[in-house]
Amino acid sequence: MSSEEIQEAKQSHDDFKQLLADAHAAGNAPGSVEAKEVVDKHMATISPYMPMSRSKQVLLARMYVADERFAEAYGDNRQYLQDLVEAQAEAEAIDLDNVDWE
Repeated sequence: MSSEEIQEAKQSHDDFKQLLADAHAAGNAPGSVEAKEVVDKHMATISPYMPMSRSKQVLLARMYVADERFAEAYGDNRQYLQDLVEAQAEAEAIDLDNVDWE
């Protein structure tokens, strides 16, 4: 990646992190229309760098919670992000007990 692309990726992440924090502060419930927008934005920030599916997104969100190295990336909103992603995945008929890295 060029230095410009790196800066754009950082800005995209920072923008998403703020969107997530704002959604959490506003009390946007998992499964709501507003929550879906956050989940879709999360996927959009990752998909330029790797093929994404909702199942992969569930596994990534779980990793953010399980691995403390992501504390800096998503702060106290890691569990909230996981809750949003899992609610959206369930709404899309993904079995959360059998999620695969597709």
